[in-house]
Amino acid sequence: MQQILIDSHKQTVQDIAERFPQDVELYSKMMSVQSGVQMVINNRTTPKLFLWVSRPNGTIAAQSTSLSQQNSTATALLSLSGRLLKPQVYQVSGHYLVLCGAPLNVQGTTLGKLYVAQDITRDQTMFIDLVRSLSIATMLSILVLMLVIAMYVRRSLQPLRQISQMAGKISAEDLAEAQLHLEQAPSEVKELTQTLNMTLSRLSAAWEQQRQFVSNVSHELRTPLTLVDGYLQSLLRRGVNLTEAQREALEVASDEAKRTIRLLQDLLNLARADSGHSYFNFESFVVNDLVAEVVGMAEQFSNRTIAIEGRLPIQVRADRDSLKQVLINLIDNAMKYSGAEYSDLRETRANCYSSDYSSKRSRVWD
Repeated sequence: MQQILIDSHKQTVQDIAERFPQDVELYSKMMSVQSGVQMVINNRTTPKLFLWVSRPNGTIAAQSTSLSQQNSTATALLSLSGRLLKPQVYQVSGHYLVLCGAPLNVQGTTLGKLYVAQDITRDQTMFIDLVRSLSIATMLSILVLMLVIAMYVRRSLQPLRQISQMAGKISAEDLAEAQLHLEQAPSEVKELTQTLNMTLSRLSAAWEQQRQFVSNVSHELRTPLTLVDGYLQSLLRRGVNLTEAQREALEVASDEAKRTIRLLQDLLNLARADSGHSYFNFESFVVNDLVAEVVGMAEQFSNRTIAIEGRLPIQVRADRDSLKQVLINLIDNAMKYSGAEYSDLRETRANCYSSDYSSKRSRVWD
């Protein structure tokens, strides 16, 4: 745009310079050549257009009236005399001018050089202001566009944040009720939400089936094993004709049946805890006795000496069996991660096997 504006002014200045000798020839038929030159300059001069003629010796032969004033712009323009200038833009004393210089030949005589200057400061300033305004508008538009894009991206990512927050808080108990409802979300995120809801539903169903399976298996197997243990106990009490090997075999079978019943009871308690239906038998007892009992079991099956500190009796109210199992697990883990040899105390929790239990079982299987 700037180049088109300048080119149009250059063409105007060049046309004036080309037609100037012809106009002088016309006026020279009615007056002297010097007067004709001044007359053409006066006719062509406008507030934004300046003309002057420089003699070969460098003096000014004729000039526009506005250049007669002693100001910085006139002085700077006249100082360019003596050079042939191509039509181009010059900045003179804060003004933008299109300046052109060419030889002035009239009736075969060279009078000097003709200079034509057109002030385009207003147009150039308007163009610079326009460019500045467009630059500011462009920057503001880019900032607004970036802000809009940031808000859109943030709004688009909000559903993903909700999904992340829900995934971080969800637990096994919340699977049945964990559902996402995102109405104001992109279609892709809605599809992801639907898929996640379906996955949560399947996980909830699978978790419920697992808990139900554990509960059913524990309940169904515990009853026949209790009957088997009852028959074994009855046989041991009434079997007066049993040999020593037969009695040991029955005792081992009864102990194993009891241990299996306890394991099934643990599974049943675990299923009840998962479903939120745990039952505890609270009673008052001295916890020191329970600790001493568990320590005795640990020393028996790990071949290690465990010291008990603190002899003051501590009265508590709790579920004795559950607390006993907690203590067994704590001591078991302590020995396990201390690097010492140990036997799995989980096999002995909730009961105190006799010291010759292992030897009896080995003799029976041998």
